[in-house]
Amino acid sequence: MKCEKCNKEHDGSFGSGRFCSRSCANSRIRTDEIKKKISNSIKTSEKFRLSVIAQLGERITKICPICKNEFEVRLSSKDQTFCSIECFRKDTNFKYHKAAKGGYRKGSDRGKGGWYKGIYCDSSWELAYVMYCIDNDIKIKRNTEKFEYYWKGDKHYYIPDFLIKGKYVEVKGQKTAQWLAKLKYFPYNIKVLYENDLQDVFEYVRAKYGNNFIELYEGNPYNLRTNKCKVCGEPAFNIYCSRKCSMEGNRIKNFN
Repeated sequence: MKCEKCNKEHDGSFGSGRFCSRSCANSRIRTDEIKKKISNSIKTSEKFRLSVIAQLGERITKICPICKNEFEVRLSSKDQTFCSIECFRKDTNFKYHKAAKGGYRKGSDRGKGGWYKGIYCDSSWELAYVMYCIDNDIKIKRNTEKFEYYWKGDKHYYIPDFLIKGKYVEVKGQKTAQWLAKLKYFPYNIKVLYENDLQDVFEYVRAKYGNNFIELYEGNPYNLRTNKCKVCGEPAFNIYCSRKCSMEGNRIKNFN
């Protein structure tokens, strides 16, 4: 007799005689169509739905106002408006979310912020500008004075980034309608530095400190690999770059 699974000749003594062994008897040949039917059956079953809810919690479907795509959120996040941070950032006119009403907050910018020589920077652009000023003996300090402005009928507060010789300086990424409103109500002269205005600053900083100059933030807040592994010499956050090198380093240490 021939096994229905592997076509191997056998004496028919196993089970019903259709297969030569337990492994062949237990195996199944499933076509893509059968696999799809099984998958759909599982996904539509009440047991599967309850298991997903148990793991992730009850979820609801919402529609993103920017890209119009559907997305799911947990009940605890039912107030979430956008499907992603990219769509959130596209709402520059604050049509679907409210802007903060002012006051300088460290880390409120989405750039990579941190402390450099006693000055807090909200982004790598601000860090580059601060480094450039310090290296060129330009006295710069963080501004904390806030000024009123009005946007869509509401009062907000604007705090320029820096003070240099008593003059206000702003490092700015984009021109938005709200930003123009800040300028409209600002009572003093202010120097605004956009990306094109900072090209010489970027070139100077990158030439002197390298592309990863944010590693110079105090305390290395972004866990950059600024050290060299004591075993293999690769970049490392601590003294070793990986568990493998850590084990090797400890073995060498114990052996010596």
